[in-house]
Amino acid sequence: VELRSDWGVDYTGELKILTDLGVEGLPGLLKEADLNSPFLVPVIFAIDDICKTDISLIDTFSPEQVIRWKVVLNNKLSVAKDIIAKVVETLKNNPSVSDEEINNQLADAGIFALPYFYDEVISNSNVSLLKYAEKILPDEKLKEFNIASGSQDSAAYRLALESSIDDINIIKNLSV
Repeated sequence: VELRSDWGVDYTGELKILTDLGVEGLPGLLKEADLNSPFLVPVIFAIDDICKTDISLIDTFSPEQVIRWKVVLNNKLSVAKDIIAKVVETLKNNPSVSDEEINNQLADAGIFALPYFYDEVISNSNVSLLKYAEKILPDEKLKEFNIASGSQDSAAYRLALESSIDDINIIKNLSV
């Protein structure tokens, strides 16, 4: 947050307006993630916030750093697939693993894990994952279904997850 404040990003103004676009707005935001865009800094921060993961790794917004950010973003979907596979395997082999460890792994994936999480829960009936859904469900879904932070409401998570098909299709097609 300190680093971001150095860039003059207004968290109650421009960044809130951009993050309110949600997953639906990501394709448009990615078009603005261009070195020549005057909105580059708030756009990258907004994308990171919407994606629920810190992939920026940027402190100077040099061309090299922006290019590295784009590469990391483009690889996030395949990394998320591996993270979900690892989480499923960990829970299967070590049911006593801490929730904190699982949440930390899912936090690395952010919303990019949503397609694979959805398949695992809905298609494979792995409902044991539902209690971790907050880490990968888009914030707008959490608000829409009135899911409070730290909630253990599996029914609400399932409904939010089932309603995420459009978000999943957007996430699968993201690239910059």
